[in-house]
Amino acid sequence: GVNIGQFFHLAHRLWPEAQLIGIEPAPALHGKMRSIYHGDSRVTLHRCAAGAKDGEADFHLTRNHQNSSLLPPSASFADDRPADGVIATQKVRVRRMETLLQGAAGPFLVKIDVQGAELDALNGFGGRLADIAVLIVEAPFESAYDGGSNFDDLYRFLTANGFDYAGPLGMLTSKATGRVRQEDAVYVRRV
Repeated sequence: GVNIGQFFHLAHRLWPEAQLIGIEPAPALHGKMRSIYHGDSRVTLHRCAAGAKDGEADFHLTRNHQNSSLLPPSASFADDRPADGVIATQKVRVRRMETLLQGAAGPFLVKIDVQGAELDALNGFGGRLADIAVLIVEAPFESAYDGGSNFDDLYRFLTANGFDYAGPLGMLTSKATGRVRQEDAVYVRRV
């Protein structure tokens, strides 16, 4: 999700000729981003979650909006962040990226940060997965969300689909143990 635009704002500045497509299911965060980019012809913002199929799902809003997810937080997450529990659950629209990218020309640089639902988001690219040149994906080493994907799942899926792992862009460590919980993993399309 776009969230408050941490990566989105950077991409907007770094690539002034690029078309940017953002996805954010949380209504307040989506509204804030729409107000920032209102009238910008390079920006398209969708209020939905990215998934393997079009439909509707429960979205778990957490106290810290950066941790909201289609998946419920795990016991491990609750142990590491006891003050950041689910404060509400609401229905959101889920769309396949293949659907949202209709009419958009590749190659794409894609950033996926969907709190455990990364494999579903990747499966939603369908045939457009081949149009991704560079992918940055949040890859957990520890289970933070029930039913969520992990680094190994993502590595196997992406290398089987023509990507090479290029290393981490950044990491998040556990507040309780100091262990690396997840990284933003960079994958590059194999040539």
